[in-house]
Amino acid sequence: TIAIGMKEYELVAEVEAFLKSNGAEDNFMLIASGGTEVTGMKPPTERRFQWGDSVTTELTPQVDGYWAQICRTLVLGEPSAQQRESFAIFSEAQKAAEDFLRPGVNISDLARVQNDVFRKYGYGEYTGPKYTRVRGHGLGLHCDENPYVLEDVNYTVKEGMTLIAHPNTYLPLSGYMVFGDSLVVTANGCASLNQTERKLFQT
Repeated sequence: TIAIGMKEYELVAEVEAFLKSNGAEDNFMLIASGGTEVTGMKPPTERRFQWGDSVTTELTPQVDGYWAQICRTLVLGEPSAQQRESFAIFSEAQKAAEDFLRPGVNISDLARVQNDVFRKYGYGEYTGPKYTRVRGHGLGLHCDENPYVLEDVNYTVKEGMTLIAHPNTYLPLSGYMVFGDSLVVTANGCASLNQTERKLFQT
């Protein structure tokens, strides 16, 4: 749907219409577009999309009273080397969380394994509250609920929990980027509830 010159709120209106026409009762959505000047996500504005933009979307539809979430990033045009490098870090961090998540682990360690990926590449300063709010959170009857995935939160993960792991943050490589899937905790690990491709999308 996205096109050069389209306004952010026009895209959000299209997405809202699609989700609700396919059975969603509600949807909470944040968006951001631009380059290294973008430091976070927000409600849509009148900003028009331009070639080279990173466009980040956090879709949170509600079905039968329960919420799910997915975070993806799209580039308008051919992604730059910096955008590709940034996405590779985000992808590695999300995979680290998914590989780690299982019953009995502490939610603080789920945040730590994601942050450790950023630290490994020299971006440790971007793992704090100045640049990111959470590394994920619970999902259920609320779209953003406890436990919050942070290194200072002490909570033992239980089988059957549903949460999203998303290492959403700002990096100087390409600005704010998002990547994450809804996960359900199984007896021996976790399973993704999302089927959308895990890639840096491009037009």
